[in-house]
Amino acid sequence: MKVLATLVFLLSLSTKAAIYKGNDTELSCERYMAQNSQYLDTDEAQLADTKQSQILKRVSIKAALNFSKSHGKFNLKGTMGYWPILMDVSLGDYSEEYLMNNIFKSVCIHDNQVVDVEFSRKALNNWNNVDALRD
Repeated sequence: MKVLATLVFLLSLSTKAAIYKGNDTELSCERYMAQNSQYLDTDEAQLADTKQSQILKRVSIKAALNFSKSHGKFNLKGTMGYWPILMDVSLGDYSEEYLMNNIFKSVCIHDNQVVDVEFSRKALNNWNNVDALRD
């Protein structure tokens, strides 16, 4: 288990990993996308890496997206990251259990509310619920 945790940590530090933010015109929201998202234009992502894109902005060096909970508020963050990408997010039509227990390739946010998610994989556990750790 320690080897797996160390491997996941080292992969999260990869300079090739990134999360990008761009507009999703179809859903009228801002989409946060990992590099393996079906929504990401890889050519535009390369431009964003050098701050030359007019469409995408690189917002994190993490490999995927997930949610954390602290003080009763939900935050969008990069997997294994400490600092949130977006704070005080409303879960929209999604259940807390679903969003907290999974990792996503992309998340679409409108007015700080989750509109759409692109599932990646099940998380190891509910390790991002800081409120549960305080109890």
